[in-house]
Amino acid sequence: MALSFFKKGKDKEPPKATPAPAAAPAESPTQGLESPNNPAQGGGIVVEEAGGGQSPLDHAALLYASNQIEDTEKILLALLDKEDRTAWYMLFDLYRVTGKSETFEKLAVSFTVRFETSPPMWAAAKTAQPAAPVKVLNLPPLLDALAAGRLKDDLAHVGKSAPLRVDFTRTSDIDEDGARLSAAALADSRHVGQHLEVSGVVKFLEVLKRKLNASPGTGAFWLMQLALLQLMGRQKEFEDLAVDYAVRFELSPPSWDNAVAAREVEAVPDEAAEEACRLEGVLGEKQGDVWSKLNQYAAQHTRIVLDLSAVPRIEYASVGQFMSFLMQLLGQGKTIVLRGQNALVQQLFLSMGISQLAILSPKPRT
Repeated sequence: MALSFFKKGKDKEPPKATPAPAAAPAESPTQGLESPNNPAQGGGIVVEEAGGGQSPLDHAALLYASNQIEDTEKILLALLDKEDRTAWYMLFDLYRVTGKSETFEKLAVSFTVRFETSPPMWAAAKTAQPAAPVKVLNLPPLLDALAAGRLKDDLAHVGKSAPLRVDFTRTSDIDEDGARLSAAALADSRHVGQHLEVSGVVKFLEVLKRKLNASPGTGAFWLMQLALLQLMGRQKEFEDLAVDYAVRFELSPPSWDNAVAAREVEAVPDEAAEEACRLEGVLGEKQGDVWSKLNQYAAQHTRIVLDLSAVPRIEYASVGQFMSFLMQLLGQGKTIVLRGQNALVQQLFLSMGISQLAILSPKPRT
């Protein structure tokens, strides 16, 4: 099995913001790693360099790994006029990590104008969990009449002290009955927005838009989208869609009310049930004990799940060591899942060919 990667530098020096003149070739980041082809490891993996130049996104990811924040930002800002949204999401995460909430919000406005869709949400440092337990309603892949009935029942019993979290993360389709009944349930509930949390709703709104475009004559899809926009407190989008609804169907649309918007929270991934090894903080040389922690976890599991949701950055100097660890696990026949990584770390993984070593499950783009 050949593992190709795109990194061209050959020594462990961080990448430079301005390309250096052509001189002696830099050292591959895999130099000095234990060879997975060593008979003692029982591997069959060959590391090769891939052709092609380094993309600006890859360069930005490597600069970020070496903690060159300003240069990373400059490169990403220059890429915002491209159709690919990756630079936008990397920049959103860069502002999250560096705590630039005002700059994040300005970028979010530009994102909304450019793509005519909802931007990612600001996610500051994690706050303490509420004292009251949260009941979670995980909606199924198909939101049909049965699932809508569950939604209606749960909404009817939202208490003053125990909020309800409705998770749309897995929902990738909706039928006419599900849309009609769910819209009615949301409209009838007197508790919407007061003790309600939602997750995955941005992605589900895109599902609804596709359904509406495919079946513009199905009023239920319009009503469900209006109900969700009301739920999320998006008055401008609600009113624009309400006008279109009135013109198309020659009916009065639902009226906007000033109910408190539901609180958007990050979805809990399905893999959360697995016993994952959760890493925190910048992964680098100063975290010497992390490798011991990883080895202890790996010795007890065949499926290796590393939760990187609390890792803002992986240091450039430690990327080789991290790759070596993954390659050794792969050589032992283990399955590796890297989940929850931000867009900057995800791009680093893609740049270094780590997608050939592990299953990548990055943080949702919300």
